[in-house]
Amino acid sequence: MTGNTADGIWVPDGWDQHSRLRVGLTTASWGNMSPYVGDPQESLHNRTQLAEHLSLGDQGWTWAEQVHGTEIAEVTVQKKGTVGRCDGLASGVSGTALMGFFADCVPVLLAEPRSGIGAVVHAGWRGTAGGVVQQGLLALVRHGVRVQNIHAAVGPCIQGNCYEVGKDTAARFPKEVVSFAHGTWRVNLLKANMLQLTKAGVLERNIAHSHACTHCSAEYFSHRRQGARAGRMAAFLILRS
Repeated sequence: MTGNTADGIWVPDGWDQHSRLRVGLTTASWGNMSPYVGDPQESLHNRTQLAEHLSLGDQGWTWAEQVHGTEIAEVTVQKKGTVGRCDGLASGVSGTALMGFFADCVPVLLAEPRSGIGAVVHAGWRGTAGGVVQQGLLALVRHGVRVQNIHAAVGPCIQGNCYEVGKDTAARFPKEVVSFAHGTWRVNLLKANMLQLTKAGVLERNIAHSHACTHCSAEYFSHRRQGARAGRMAAFLILRS
């Protein structure tokens, strides 16, 4: 499964059928969403516009200051703004709107649609090597969810042919996701996270993913392509009341 982009928001195939969830990833057309890069007032405006577009209401967005680690924070009450420093948020609280920020790193959305429990995971190369997506799954399991019932969506990210790394970084990944050609090491972060999901027990039919490359397409922000001026896209998961 892949996904479709409408109104400047990528939505994974099949997820629009889940009445208790609303998920997506903004494209660059929505502007920078992160309060940690660029103009904070501009990003606030962009997040407010997105909330209005999605009829989010007064509860607002909940996010974390991402640090390229493996920690997942549990959101136990509706809370606007940041909940600290980590690379994933999980919640089973109805009305909660979780958000993560991305510009090449891998956005992973996890949910058990029937119970309305979900997580947003930020998987950079360090987080992927450390198994951050597995920590996201464990956060849902602690709610009593069976891994076989979890659905996952892996959004647009830098694809393997574009993600050049050093030898030491490549050595931290399984050989199935590493390539070497013309003197350059490359890591396929999308494939790495997909493998972690299936090895943990997520069913392949419950995984949607995007083939879009953030580095190749100007439709998305890319830190590798744009450098320090790159904005951040927002992956979001809203647990409907």
